[in-house]
Amino acid sequence: MPAPAPRPVPTPLRFRMARFAVFLGCCLPCLTVALRAASFAIGFQPQTTALRGGSPATPFAGARTHRARSVVPRRFAPLQTLTGGSEFLQDMRNCDFFKRLGEEAPGGAMDLGLMDENDVDDAAELVYKSFDRLFARNRWSENNPLGVLCALKNSFQNKSDYRDVKEGIKFRCGFALQFPTLTKPINQGSMVAFCVREKNALGTVGPLVGYFELCLMVPDGRRPEDPKKPSRDDPLERPYISNICVRESDRRTGLGRAMLRLAEQIVYRVWAEDALYLHIDDYLPSQRLYPAEGYINVADPFEDGVTHMIKNLTEYFPSREELKAVRQGSEEFGAEEDEEAEVEDEEVSDMSGVEVEIQDDDEDGEESSSDVAADGRALLDSE
Repeated sequence: MPAPAPRPVPTPLRFRMARFAVFLGCCLPCLTVALRAASFAIGFQPQTTALRGGSPATPFAGARTHRARSVVPRRFAPLQTLTGGSEFLQDMRNCDFFKRLGEEAPGGAMDLGLMDENDVDDAAELVYKSFDRLFARNRWSENNPLGVLCALKNSFQNKSDYRDVKEGIKFRCGFALQFPTLTKPINQGSMVAFCVREKNALGTVGPLVGYFELCLMVPDGRRPEDPKKPSRDDPLERPYISNICVRESDRRTGLGRAMLRLAEQIVYRVWAEDALYLHIDDYLPSQRLYPAEGYINVADPFEDGVTHMIKNLTEYFPSREELKAVRQGSEEFGAEEDEEAEVEDEEVSDMSGVEVEIQDDDEDGEESSSDVAADGRALLDSE
């Protein structure tokens, strides 16, 4: 029988108890006891959770469980179900990098799709963990006599940072969470978010392995988090990639490079754009990866070490006319294969007939072959 959920403390009372506990910590030598009281008051220490209907118990667990009974969680939108997605996957089947994202992935089969509202929590957690080095700048050092107080402050900061990441993803996705699409966004305020998940048995959703975002950004060096808004004098918006994240256990396996090349193919083939922009900081793996993939600096690095980079895709990809010709040729070849398969199926079905029917077919075949030969001689005579 699951343990009962802890009784919540009212919010105003929690903050009063927290202030009183900090006051005791400053006035009394028993700092540890005071901080334990603060931890109980504001929830710094993780509380024991009780499972109700398969979800952690909270003050609103009953209402949330009742609502969840009438809602069936949707699976994230696979690319093959989107407009133009199946054609794009057909074009990618012969690319070496795409094997890292499909059925033949070294670590097991992967499933590629666009994020929906059920993926926000997993995506926010992966982004937060992947860019922990950036959030660490806002934390206080805990190697001092007031380390417990610093840890208390850091816990609040961590929750705030995670909440900002989650809300930022939801805001940038907008309606794309309910209506996923592979097409290019119409403005700078929206994006297309891609998820790479492990492919479990029976088509169930596996853990999130990789994540990245594609959007439009004014190519003047500004970043997505900059408060500056677009104006009429800005240059034309260009494709921009950000938040490329890989699960820690799958790093250094080529998955990040494969997602980057996938984004380039989407920008070039689906969005019909010729360049892709991004920003990198002083993180050593990023400084090695992107120059090796053909990205060059747009300008000198900023004061904080962030560099604005661009890749001209036309220098690395065939022209769109060539790609169109290759696609038409593959479609014609596939149609011919389908026709040959249908003919073989008809022959196999004819072979299953009785002996008399087989003899009739053979006679018809001899007559048809003689007619063809006669027609051939007539053509030669006419020539």
